[in-house]
Formats: sequence, structure tokens, C-alpha cells
Amino acid sequence: MKSFIRTVSIFVLLLVVSNFAFAQPGIPHQFYGTVEFLNGTAPAGLLVEVKVGGTTVGTATTASGKYGYNPSLLFAEKTEGEWSGETAEFFVDGTKATTAAMVTLSRGGYTRLNLSVPKSLVTPPSIGGGGSSSNPVVVATVGDMNGDAKVNKYDFALMMANWGKTGTNVADLNNDNVVNKYDFALLMARWSTV
Repeated sequence: MKSFIRTVSIFVLLLVVSNFAFAQPGIPHQFYGTVEFLNGTAPAGLLVEVKVGGTTVGTATTASGKYGYNPSLLFAEKTEGEWSGETAEFFVDGTKATTAAMVTLSRGGYTRLNLSVPKSLVTPPSIGGGGSSSNPVVVATVGDMNGDAKVNKYDFALMMANWGKTGTNVADLNNDNVVNKYDFALLMARWSTV
């Protein structure tokens, strides 16, 4: 009787383990490379997505014109099973990127893939820093932080609201990663008379 119970227990354990193993995600496909816009490299903090059939299967953020490098690695992960030749598409900050060749996913793949975004960079990072904004502010000239094609009291208010902040910031007009007197000097030098 004990051998029968032991046999049944082992059989049940094997069933549970095999079902658990089949429900696990497969080995992901990793991507890394550069991100270029028409007029330059990608700024830090833009979202890079890899999609299969319109579904996002992996994300990372840009840093120094690159994506997929430590600490923001880009893995295309399948929730069940393994990749077996599915076609991947890449999006940078919501815009579909182009690649040199069609990209197919494979189990445990590791691909260097440079992305080209078919538009120009015309928007600064979001106010207060931290990456891109879903409602970007278009800058007509240095100092025009609110995109009204004028450098005026509204831009001054934005600068004062961000005064002393560090990191990427729309009010950091000279790109030295701090909003200070040098940015104020640039604002005043471009002050609109209208």
C-alpha cells in the first residue's frame, strides 16, 4: 500500500511540476543599440517599446542616445512558450521607428539594432525633468518654454517655478543640468518686446 501511495504522489508531483513549467515565460530576446532622430540622437528618458502584433512585449528608456543598456535593458518577453520567428516592431516615444532589416524574434536572441525615428526633435523634456511628456511643449526659440512663440512673463514664471532644480528640465536653457542665473541671463537676452 505504501508503494502505491508513493507512486501516486510522485505522479501527481510530476503533473504539477510539468504544468508549472509549461506556464512559465520563455527565454526572452534582448535588443540594444542607438536611437537617432532626423536631426540628432535621442535625449535621455524616451520610452522605447518592442511590439508584436500591436501588443507591447518589452520596454526600456533611452540614455545618451542609446537604448537597451544597463540599467534599462530591453527584453522582448513572451508570456508563454518561446519566440519562434514572430516579427517585432519598435516605437520610440510613441513613433514607429525604422530598422535596417525586418526583425524576427527567437528564443534567447541577442540583437544589436539601431533605430531611426522618422521625425525631428522639436520638443524639450517635460517641465520638472524626468523624460518625455505626452503633451510636449514646442520651443520656437531658446527661452520660449511654453511654446507661444514669445519669450515673456509666462516663460519667466516657468523658470521661477523650476529655479534651482537639477537634471533635465525645460527651464535649463544652457543645458548644464541646473536652472540658475545663467538660464535667467539667456531668458532676458531673448525677451520679446511684443
